[in-house]
Amino acid sequence: MNAQRTLLVFFSLACPALWAGSPFAFDGRVHDVKTQLPLEGVFIIVQWENTGGGLVDARTTCGNLFIAKTNAQGRYRVPTYLPAISPFVDRYVTAYKMGYVWAPPHQSMSNEEYERIVRDMPMRVYTGTGDERLHQFNYTGYLRNCGPSKLESYVKLHPLERAIHEELETLKVSPEKEKELHGHLSYLKRFEDELSALGGTVR
Repeated sequence: MNAQRTLLVFFSLACPALWAGSPFAFDGRVHDVKTQLPLEGVFIIVQWENTGGGLVDARTTCGNLFIAKTNAQGRYRVPTYLPAISPFVDRYVTAYKMGYVWAPPHQSMSNEEYERIVRDMPMRVYTGTGDERLHQFNYTGYLRNCGPSKLESYVKLHPLERAIHEELETLKVSPEKEKELHGHLSYLKRFEDELSALGGTVR
């Protein structure tokens, strides 16, 4: 079964994890769908969600979080993740770059198409309104609890949160959305306070 979810909204696809594909390392590339040129500095966010395999424990938890940025050739590498407890793993790949959105050929795709697209991600320049873009930043908090160490997850997320904050500072929104925008802009300070409280370094 294929499922789709919004997470960060830049793009997020969920599909059943095939043991032959999801846990193991792979190389990928991100490109501009219009120019076909590679995109440097794209944040690649990968979550592995574990589902309990027994009749008693069927809970889903985010077992591991990986974040990297593409190089000058638009390339990135995702490492292997083999969970110690549950063999049932779903891998979710998301990406973020200021002023860009994911540009898949279509929203519904097979597992094979998904694996291919993840390895050669198309993105396009965002052309919507500031209000619409603001709505896309409503789902980042979930990632703070992804992985075995909250401090480690916060450290991984910090550069991404700063990049999102920089884009938020450039948004032009309607008067009705100004309060919501200010709320988003205050999030980075709260995040960094929490990071410091966990023992992390804010630079």
